[in-house]
Amino acid sequence: MRTAYRGPSQWQPGRASSPKATQVAPQQAYPPVSPLSLHFPGRAGELQAQGDTADAIRDLGDNYRTYHDELVLRLSKLGGRPDPSRFESVDAFRSAFAQAQEIVRLEALLRAARFAIASGEPLDYSYTGRVALLDDRDRLLLDP
Repeated sequence: MRTAYRGPSQWQPGRASSPKATQVAPQQAYPPVSPLSLHFPGRAGELQAQGDTADAIRDLGDNYRTYHDELVLRLSKLGGRPDPSRFESVDAFRSAFAQAQEIVRLEALLRAARFAIASGEPLDYSYTGRVALLDDRDRLLLDP
């Protein structure tokens, strides 16, 4: 369902404010996420800031549960998937949605790092684990 922004507290699900608002971008294939484009917490974040991607990936792979728990906490602080009706502006909604999206992307990369370190295989950005990233209530799932 499309949602058009029509000013503060004016979310109107399914109603566009202009012909331009009804245009939908064609579906795109997005390139793999670079480890340097995401913001990791803890030691991996410090290594990332120093430009030491290999050691950051190693730290993520070796400490999956610690980083997973941190991401679960971050997502729960956001309240899960943002609801547009809770925001005063489209920019506030987009910001919250981007934060939630980044957390899920971090979990996917975290799982890929753990798999690469455990298997000795090169890092495969498409690997997302043996279980879904989110449950039906938009909570991150632990990949056993």
